[in-house]
Amino acid sequence: MFELENLESVLFEASDALRDRLFATLYPPERRYYFLFKQGLKKTNMAFVELYSLLQMHCDRDRRSKDEFFQIISQAEASQYLNEHVRDEDCATDADRSRLIKSVKSYFENKIIIESYFTSATAFIPNNININLQKIVLEAGYIHSCGYLIFSENTQLISPDSAEISLNFALSMLKDDEKFLLVPYCHEDFTSRDRAESEFLKDGLDDVKIHIGKSYISEVPLHQFLINFVEKNSSFGASAPANYKESKTRFEEKFPDLKMVTFWIVSDSIISDRYDETLGERHLICYRQLYKNDNAYHNYEENKPAWVSHTTLPHSLAGAMINVSRPWLPRENPVICDPFCGSGTIYLEAQKFPILRCETSDKSPLAEKILADNIAFFKLDHAELVRIVDALEHAVDRNLSIQPKSARRSGSARTTFESVVSLLDEWVSECDGDFLNLSAPSVEKGFSKIGDQLEDRILLYVALRASVRGRVAVYRETEDWADVFKKELGDLLGQMKNHIKILERVGGETSEFVQGSYSAVAIPPKPYERKYDLFGSGDFSLRSVEDLPKGIYDAIICDPPYGFNTETDRWAAEDFSNMMIPSLVEALKRDGGQLILAAPRTSFSGRKIPLTLRSDYITRAILAYCAQSGRQCWRPAMVYPKLMSAFVGPPYYWTAEKSLNRKILHFWIRRKP
Repeated sequence: MFELENLESVLFEASDALRDRLFATLYPPERRYYFLFKQGLKKTNMAFVELYSLLQMHCDRDRRSKDEFFQIISQAEASQYLNEHVRDEDCATDADRSRLIKSVKSYFENKIIIESYFTSATAFIPNNININLQKIVLEAGYIHSCGYLIFSENTQLISPDSAEISLNFALSMLKDDEKFLLVPYCHEDFTSRDRAESEFLKDGLDDVKIHIGKSYISEVPLHQFLINFVEKNSSFGASAPANYKESKTRFEEKFPDLKMVTFWIVSDSIISDRYDETLGERHLICYRQLYKNDNAYHNYEENKPAWVSHTTLPHSLAGAMINVSRPWLPRENPVICDPFCGSGTIYLEAQKFPILRCETSDKSPLAEKILADNIAFFKLDHAELVRIVDALEHAVDRNLSIQPKSARRSGSARTTFESVVSLLDEWVSECDGDFLNLSAPSVEKGFSKIGDQLEDRILLYVALRASVRGRVAVYRETEDWADVFKKELGDLLGQMKNHIKILERVGGETSEFVQGSYSAVAIPPKPYERKYDLFGSGDFSLRSVEDLPKGIYDAIICDPPYGFNTETDRWAAEDFSNMMIPSLVEALKRDGGQLILAAPRTSFSGRKIPLTLRSDYITRAILAYCAQSGRQCWRPAMVYPKLMSAFVGPPYYWTAEKSLNRKILHFWIRRKP
């Protein structure tokens, strides 16, 4: 509860100062948080929707009924309320002051103030709500890191004095065994050294970097302001070296045996009436990083070791799709389903939640092998993964000249991994490279040739991917198959080496949080190890979507096939869509369930998406089927600030710049009363 005497003590000030003090009392600095996302609005709006869902899941509701959610307002709405309701004439008498206190307290109870930027957000939490920040980061798909907001100010208005006051307050919150490291996240220090991760940084973290050589705080160059601040407070901390990879070493040299607390300087554009980045004012932001999300799945994102085609649903997106469903799932024994298992993305992400059971299925016999091998891979400990990487690196070091028959142009090629190449030739002949259409006997026969060693199976998957992804390059003779294979394997090895670093941090720890380079790091444990036999448990079934059991799922979350990377007959696509939609709806519990699916909206490559598999067609078809079958689609009442409401409601979006735009459809479906 708010301290009434604290509020009364500020009511003798002039109205401007009074509003500032009131706001600081209602939302003290230690309850103001900053969330940095892996992807910004140029790519997707799912990060923002996911954040709101996770706040609902992990706020303390002890003082409220289970069905009462907090409300979200913007900074502008909070300021407008205070400007209109806190005036000098309202504080003339004790009775006026008492009434004002009650009015202000009542208005701001249960209201979280969220300010949305293009790649981040701030959240101010009132005193009567507590949030579990660790759980939010641990379970998130799109949250990169979070911590205490130190300041966020318009780059045109910020002054050295205001920035220094905020930083000094952050220093006052340090414990005796803590010292700060001040890190400007700038292109000059990071961009030349982080290009190995460029695909992960594009349309996300790259967009919050600053150009420190061009940045100012009022008339003072930003780099000079930071130097001055650190020099004034050298006994409390240090500035980061230009080579960020040396930060921890330099800090430990200056402050041995003390804990490093990282203050990051970033920049982001605030959302304006239209979310065009050029229209929003730019803010300089400083935050103290408390937690970073280091989910090993996200290291591979769209390209897990066991997969045989083009890139899949990203793990970050799959995690967010699950999270946006969770506020409306039953509190006990919820069951969700992904009937298009593929590489197991949604199934693996669902294992982060102990109470959540996820069933998955696929009609492809190869998907069964893929899921089992991905589970086996992510169960590896540090030593086992190092061994796998070493074995695969030897394959690259041999300067392979592996040429399956379908890729050979002339002459004979020296071949290694004969079993892999031979099997590849057999399978290409059977299915023309669409390996998910292989028959069950072919899959079983093929895997018996490869054997049980995981590294050999991974080589097979890489070979299959190379065959699919390099098909045009090989045909045009711009690359040969061996080059494509080595590139695919090299990319995978780079991801595996990052994975090894994650496991090195964990060591023998069983905790979900370990110390990272700049803060505590959230590393989800291996919850699939708690599972009994995957295939004996019923979690995986080899079946078509039309064979889904009826009326048993609380939510179906999926990425249906839409023929974008394969030859799809128009009538086959229509038949599939007409079969899929009733099957999905009927599989939901009659009393209520959710359907969340990714569906293509627009192709950027010139490749036609079948009309019946596009998001607008699927939306209308689901609404029509629900009406015909005695169901209704409904939507929970959620009030967002004006500027947020334009981009946080369903359908959500996710864009691959060079290929397509997806809509993430979200339906709440129940029986008609």
